[in-house]
Amino acid sequence: FPSHDTGLEIGSTVFDFFMDGRSAQHPVMIGTMPGIPGKDNNKHDVPLEARGSTRINKPLQGPEPKSAFAAKYPHNKVTKTKQGHVIEIDDTPGHERIHVYHKSGSYVEFNEAGRMVTKVVNDNYSIIASNDVVDIKGNATVHVTGNMDYTVDGNINISAGGDCNITSSKMT
Repeated sequence: FPSHDTGLEIGSTVFDFFMDGRSAQHPVMIGTMPGIPGKDNNKHDVPLEARGSTRINKPLQGPEPKSAFAAKYPHNKVTKTKQGHVIEIDDTPGHERIHVYHKSGSYVEFNEAGRMVTKVVNDNYSIIASNDVVDIKGNATVHVTGNMDYTVDGNINISAGGDCNITSSKMT
């Protein structure tokens, strides 16, 4: 019986014993091993991503880099739900990464160098109940294809160590 609470799947090998001996009414499961059902059933208990392949389709958008996926069995620990959500903790030597994927296509991925890619395919909200500090040691680029509104209840201070250029095709 598949269970979302225990992770058991049909075809898994179960290590157990019965507390009540031959009566066999009170089983105690002490562990499982992934199973591969018979040849007629193509379902595999070990997710495809853990075996070094993936069906996750992440079409690139804008400057989004290609996924760092390069998993090799048995280094990628994968939790995959029936609906298609995936959490990977990959210790493949030289390709270590963490990947959390939502079936909608939104995801966050950290690669072996510490690069983080976050993709949100619908609305994104960031609520900060106190202070927020952003410190960028390199360059920053913000590209908005729609409109941008800034509302500040206090002051805005802009300081530039070099030129400060504002260009508009239409001034109002």
